[in-house]
Formats: sequence, C-alpha cells, structure tokens
Amino acid sequence: MDERALCLRIDSSKVSGPGKRIKTLYAYVSREAYLAHPEWLQEGHRLFDELAGHVPRDYMIPLPTADFESVRRGPALYADMLAMSRALLRELRRGPDPDECPDADCWERPLLEAELAGFWSEHGDRAQLISWAACCGFNQSSLDALGRWRAGASDEYIRTSKALVLEAQGVVARTVREGRARKDPVGEETLLESIGFYLKERGLNDDCISAQLRRLQYFGGGSPAPAIERNALQPAPEEADTSADETGMSLPYFVVVTRRAGIRRLHRLGGCSTRPGVGAPHFEEFSELPGPAKYTAVCKTCWKGGVVKGHAPRAVDSDGSSATSESSSSAPSST
Repeated sequence: MDERALCLRIDSSKVSGPGKRIKTLYAYVSREAYLAHPEWLQEGHRLFDELAGHVPRDYMIPLPTADFESVRRGPALYADMLAMSRALLRELRRGPDPDECPDADCWERPLLEAELAGFWSEHGDRAQLISWAACCGFNQSSLDALGRWRAGASDEYIRTSKALVLEAQGVVARTVREGRARKDPVGEETLLESIGFYLKERGLNDDCISAQLRRLQYFGGGSPAPAIERNALQPAPEEADTSADETGMSLPYFVVVTRRAGIRRLHRLGGCSTRPGVGAPHFEEFSELPGPAKYTAVCKTCWKGGVVKGHAPRAVDSDGSSATSESSSSAPSST
C-alpha cells in the first residue's frame, strides 16, 4: 500500500499468467474510494494481513473457518466467495427509522429481506463501478481501464491505467458521498426498480417491497450533487468499443426483455446502472450494435435522447408494440 492506494500484482488468474497473452495484471483501490470512514482501506488491509498474512499461499483469498473468525488453508473459489458475500449481506442491520421502526431494536433487524441476498453477484461491483463512472462523465479510455478491457503489459500502460482507475474511483466515491438526499447522479432509480422486480418475482408483496426500497434509497429528488472536478475528462463517445472481452465481462450491447409488457429495451454496457443478469433476468447480448429489428425501445441514459445514431427512433405503445418514427410521431420510450 502506498500513499495513494492499495496496489495488487496478479501473476496468475483466469486471464493472466504463463502461456497467456497477458502475463501480469495489476489492480488498485484508491484511499479516496470510501463512503463513510476515510480509514476503511487501511483498516481492512490490516485485518486481512492479521487474519491471512501467516498462511503460505499462491492465491489471494483463503477459505474462512466455520465461525468466520480466522482462515484456513485452501483457496476460496467463486462459489465460496459468493456464499461469503451473501452471508455478509444477511448480517447487515438497519438503523432507527421513525416511519417503519422507531424503536432501538431496529439495530437487531436485518437491513435486507432474505431473498435479496441473491440479487448481487461477485462480478456486480465491478460492473456497477463502470456504470457509475460513465454517469459521472468519464470517457471510454477510463471505462476500459476500470474494466481491464484493453489490458497491456507496458510500463506506460501500467502508469496510465493506475492514474485513470484511481481518479475514477475517487470521483465516483465523492459524487456518492456528497449526493446524499440530492438528485440521483448515477441511476439509483433504475437499480431500485430492478430490485423491486427481483423481489416481486420471488413472491414478496408490494408493501414489503416498498419498505425494502425505502430502506435502500440513498439519493433524493433535491438539487443536483455538487460538481466534481476532473482532469480534462471528455464525454463518453457515442458508440461503445466492440473489441473482444478477454476478461469474461458481458458483451458490449444487450437488450432487456420485459415479458409482461413485451418491451425490448436496448442498453450499452456501462452506459447506465442496468446490468445483464443482475435484476434483469431476461436479456440478449450482442457483440455488435444490433439493428432496430432487435429492440423496441432505447435507454435514454445509454444514448442521449434515446436515439441511436443511424437508427430510426422507436416508440413503444401502451400495449408494448413498437413503431418507427415513420409511422409514429411519439418520442422513443426510454428509461
């Protein structure tokens, strides 16, 4: 750990190591990437070193003991990491809420409904950061660095990647910290809507879902969050890079299908907070920008005005059917 960040060198992973195009990967966590406590990264690093520093290993995350008080030898695989994350989510407790639970025993009540622990995946945080960075105005080069979509091995690439990643993490964290109860700058409303659909599909009633969404809502409808200065960042380009994804990420374009309404909404990965497979169970992915026949609506966050360059605008009628601008004067449906 240096004065700016926690720096990790990854010599062997799914996409790096001996015999692979990328020999070594680097990862960074900025000291500025915090929400409540500025020292969280240093404290987390200290705890990890205290618990796992004595275990000889060539892997990063060891398995925990049954009581989660220490670690044992053996690497934590994806299924183990997922189980640990869900166990942590179930341990979260809510604070006093005068509308729902004014008593002190609120601290003993779970923050999340039991069914909601399965909403997030181990890849979700990575995709979410890219979405938020796009909402904060970062360009495609910065988003590529966050997603390691163009990982290289040169010293210049490593220096540039570190600078882009740390700046993006810091700006996103400050935007969130300073946006409490202000106008939503990162598409929280869309994410909460996905959570609501997820819980509805699992049989929770409307009152329970509304209470859960109220507990999770962070931003409000007030004035926009204060502007965050960035170093000569340019708006994201009109079209996303369609190069092959060597890190196992989703394809750059996807269509979310709402079966009841019959709407097929086009999204661009990283263009908004919607993620394929996370709160959007029915979707189709595309390696290249699909033609208008593949969708009936366009996400207005992913494309300004809900219009895809070179494609005729599309509108969605109340019954879910679509029409092009040649047969309808309605504005395109969008998020």
